[in-house]
Amino acid sequence: MIRIALCDDNKEDMLQLHQKIIEWYRENSKNQSVSITEYSDSVYLSSVIDAGDSHDVFFLDVEMPKVDGFQLADKIRNKLPAAIIVFLTSHSELAPDGYKFRALRYVSKLVFSQKLPEALEAVQKEFSALESGYLVVPHYTDALRIPYNEILYVQHILRSSQIYTLRQGVIKDNRGLKTIYSVIGNKRFIYIDRSTFVNIDFIRELKGNEIILRTGESLAISRPMLANVKETIVRMWR
Repeated sequence: MIRIALCDDNKEDMLQLHQKIIEWYRENSKNQSVSITEYSDSVYLSSVIDAGDSHDVFFLDVEMPKVDGFQLADKIRNKLPAAIIVFLTSHSELAPDGYKFRALRYVSKLVFSQKLPEALEAVQKEFSALESGYLVVPHYTDALRIPYNEILYVQHILRSSQIYTLRQGVIKDNRGLKTIYSVIGNKRFIYIDRSTFVNIDFIRELKGNEIILRTGESLAISRPMLANVKETIVRMWR
């Protein structure tokens, strides 16, 4: 199931969006169940996110009182870095600011009916990729499945690889780092030195020759890789 949050202080706009999303999924993605929650109060949605309640996709009106769409997006990126964000607005000149938060799409309310279907198609493709992305770690006769969007970084230490995760702690994998990187095969992961690769979605800041993760942890970037790492991260953030 894909869990969608709609946040707009204009209830008529939100009702129209709700109906359009239901219609699109009914016609184009019959195998995908959808749960939609409406929030007309952005302050309340902010508290929901703080409480740890999760959604997969957020449709956010940019212009709202007290807490606007960009402020919500900033919180979402810190709490739910893999969440999909779509901005809605009547002012297209605000679009460049929205992409700072890695929004998947920016839909103008002035051409809402024409632009929404393409945005929903992009949302579904992105969600399907995230949902199907798992790293299976073998352990004797057992196996553990780790979602890609739970992996902070992977580091080779001594004779094993250590997988640092958001909620499952540190998981040992006896495979080599190159093997794990190849198995994941996802452009969101990047090497920062010969023994470490990182999930870009969890990087909060580039600072000198270090990256700062959203957990507060800092990791050093090797000097030979520094220029390429910075260029790749900035490009992905855009």
